[in-house]
Amino acid sequence: MKFIFVRSSAALALGVAALLALPAADALAFERGGGRSITRNADGGVTGSAFRSGSGANGGGFARNRNTVTDGAGNGTSSSIGSFNTARGASGESSGSASRNADGSYNASRSSTATGANGTTYNGSTTATNGSISHSGSCTDASGAAVACR
Repeated sequence: MKFIFVRSSAALALGVAALLALPAADALAFERGGGRSITRNADGGVTGSAFRSGSGANGGGFARNRNTVTDGAGNGTSSSIGSFNTARGASGESSGSASRNADGSYNASRSSTATGANGTTYNGSTTATNGSISHSGSCTDASGAAVACR
Protein backbone atom coordinates (compact mmCIF):
# COMPACT_ATOMS: atom_id res chain seq x y z
CA MET A 1 0.00 0.00 0.00
CA LYS A 2 1.26 3.45 -0.88
CA PHE A 3 0.79 6.30 1.55
CA ILE A 4 0.25 9.87 0.47
CA PHE A 5 1.43 12.59 2.78
CA VAL A 6 -0.25 15.93 2.31
CA ARG A 7 1.41 18.89 3.91
CA SER A 8 0.14 22.40 3.53
CA SER A 9 2.02 25.62 3.90
CA ALA A 10 -0.36 26.41 6.77
CA ALA A 11 0.68 23.30 8.69
CA LEU A 12 4.32 24.15 8.14
CA ALA A 13 3.63 27.71 9.29
CA LEU A 14 2.04 26.38 12.48
CA GLY A 15 5.06 24.28 13.31
CA VAL A 16 7.52 27.05 12.60
CA ALA A 17 5.42 29.55 14.59
CA ALA A 18 5.35 27.17 17.54
CA LEU A 19 9.12 26.77 17.50
CA LEU A 20 9.86 30.45 16.97
CA ALA A 21 7.50 31.49 19.74
CA LEU A 22 9.54 29.57 22.31
CA PRO A 23 12.72 30.88 23.85
CA ALA A 24 15.63 28.50 23.24
CA ALA A 25 15.60 27.37 26.87
CA ASP A 26 11.92 26.38 26.59
CA ALA A 27 12.54 24.30 23.49
CA LEU A 28 15.10 22.29 25.41
CA ALA A 29 13.08 22.07 28.63
CA PHE A 30 9.98 20.38 27.21
CA GLU A 31 8.66 17.30 28.90
CA ARG A 32 7.14 14.88 26.42
CA GLY A 33 4.87 11.90 26.58
CA GLY A 34 3.22 9.74 24.00
CA GLY A 35 2.67 6.34 22.59
CA ARG A 36 1.63 4.36 19.55
CA SER A 37 -0.08 1.12 18.71
CA ILE A 38 -0.58 -1.00 15.60
CA THR A 39 -2.91 -3.99 15.48
CA ARG A 40 -4.37 -6.24 12.81
CA ASN A 41 -8.06 -5.61 12.22
CA ALA A 42 -10.97 -7.83 11.14
CA ASP A 43 -10.85 -6.46 7.57
CA GLY A 44 -7.36 -7.88 6.99
CA GLY A 45 -5.59 -4.57 7.37
CA VAL A 46 -4.11 -2.70 10.27
CA THR A 47 -5.32 -0.07 12.69
CA GLY A 48 -2.75 2.27 14.12
CA SER A 49 -2.65 5.31 16.31
CA ALA A 50 0.01 7.57 17.72
CA PHE A 51 -0.05 10.49 20.08
CA ARG A 52 2.43 12.86 21.61
CA SER A 53 2.12 15.76 24.00
CA GLY A 54 4.46 17.98 25.88
CA SER A 55 4.69 21.04 28.06
CA GLY A 56 7.40 23.55 28.74
CA ALA A 57 8.66 24.87 32.02
CA ASN A 58 7.22 28.32 31.24
CA GLY A 59 3.72 27.22 30.27
CA GLY A 60 3.77 26.35 26.55
CA GLY A 61 2.53 23.01 25.33
CA PHE A 62 1.49 20.85 22.40
CA ALA A 63 -0.52 17.74 21.65
CA ARG A 64 -1.03 15.71 18.49
CA ASN A 65 -2.80 12.52 17.53
CA ARG A 66 -3.00 10.38 14.36
CA ASN A 67 -5.22 7.41 13.57
CA THR A 68 -4.85 5.21 10.49
CA VAL A 69 -6.92 2.27 9.26
CA THR A 70 -6.35 0.00 6.25
CA ASP A 71 -8.49 -2.88 5.04
CA GLY A 72 -5.99 -5.25 3.41
CA ALA A 73 -7.47 -4.58 -0.06
CA GLY A 74 -5.56 -1.37 -0.76
CA ASN A 75 -7.91 1.10 0.91
CA GLY A 76 -6.84 3.26 3.81
CA THR A 77 -7.77 6.33 5.79
CA SER A 78 -5.85 8.49 8.18
CA SER A 79 -6.80 11.46 10.33
CA SER A 80 -4.76 13.73 12.55
CA ILE A 81 -5.14 16.68 14.86
CA GLY A 82 -2.62 18.82 16.67
CA SER A 83 -2.50 21.95 18.74
CA PHE A 84 -0.01 24.16 20.53
CA ASN A 85 0.04 27.12 22.84
CA THR A 86 2.90 29.26 24.03
CA ALA A 87 3.62 30.92 27.34
CA ARG A 88 3.39 34.26 25.50
CA GLY A 89 -0.20 33.66 24.39
CA ALA A 90 0.06 32.35 20.82
CA SER A 91 -1.88 29.24 19.90
CA GLY A 92 -2.81 27.10 16.95
CA GLU A 93 -4.45 23.93 15.81
CA SER A 94 -4.56 21.86 12.68
CA SER A 95 -6.65 18.86 11.72
CA GLY A 96 -6.93 16.80 8.60
CA SER A 97 -7.76 13.53 6.99
CA ALA A 98 -6.72 11.53 3.96
CA SER A 99 -8.06 8.47 2.23
CA ARG A 100 -6.76 6.32 -0.59
CA ASN A 101 -8.75 3.71 -2.44
CA ALA A 102 -7.46 0.52 -4.04
CA ASP A 103 -8.04 2.06 -7.49
CA GLY A 104 -5.49 4.79 -6.66
CA SER A 105 -7.95 7.61 -6.12
CA TYR A 106 -7.46 9.77 -3.06
CA ASN A 107 -8.89 12.67 -1.11
CA ALA A 108 -7.18 14.72 1.57
CA SER A 109 -7.97 17.86 3.49
CA ARG A 110 -6.44 19.93 6.27
CA SER A 111 -7.64 22.98 8.16
CA SER A 112 -5.36 25.13 10.28
CA THR A 113 -5.73 28.10 12.59
CA ALA A 114 -2.99 30.06 14.29
CA THR A 115 -3.43 33.04 16.59
CA GLY A 116 -0.60 35.30 17.66
CA ALA A 117 -0.29 36.77 21.12
CA ASN A 118 -1.57 40.06 19.65
CA GLY A 119 -4.82 38.40 18.50
CA THR A 120 -4.03 38.30 14.77
CA THR A 121 -5.40 35.04 13.38
CA TYR A 122 -4.71 32.92 10.29
CA ASN A 123 -7.33 30.45 9.06
CA GLY A 124 -6.49 28.17 6.17
CA SER A 125 -7.74 25.10 4.39
CA THR A 126 -6.11 22.80 1.84
CA THR A 127 -7.74 19.99 -0.13
CA ALA A 128 -6.31 17.49 -2.59
CA THR A 129 -8.33 15.16 -4.79
CA ASN A 130 -6.72 12.96 -7.42
CA GLY A 131 -4.00 15.45 -8.34
CA SER A 132 -6.01 18.64 -7.94
CA ILE A 133 -4.92 20.78 -5.00
CA SER A 134 -6.58 23.93 -3.69
CA HIS A 135 -5.74 26.18 -0.78
CA SER A 136 -7.49 29.13 0.76
CA GLY A 137 -6.42 31.23 3.68
CA SER A 138 -7.33 34.47 5.38
CA CYS A 139 -6.12 36.61 8.24
CA THR A 140 -7.90 38.87 10.70
CA ASP A 141 -6.72 41.24 13.38
CA ALA A 142 -7.79 41.07 17.02
CA SER A 143 -11.04 42.94 16.25
CA GLY A 144 -11.97 40.48 13.48
CA ALA A 145 -11.24 42.86 10.60
CA ALA A 146 -9.61 41.30 7.53
CA VAL A 147 -5.89 42.02 7.15
CA ALA A 148 -3.23 40.93 4.70
CA CYS A 149 -1.56 37.62 5.57
CA ARG A 150 2.21 38.13 5.88
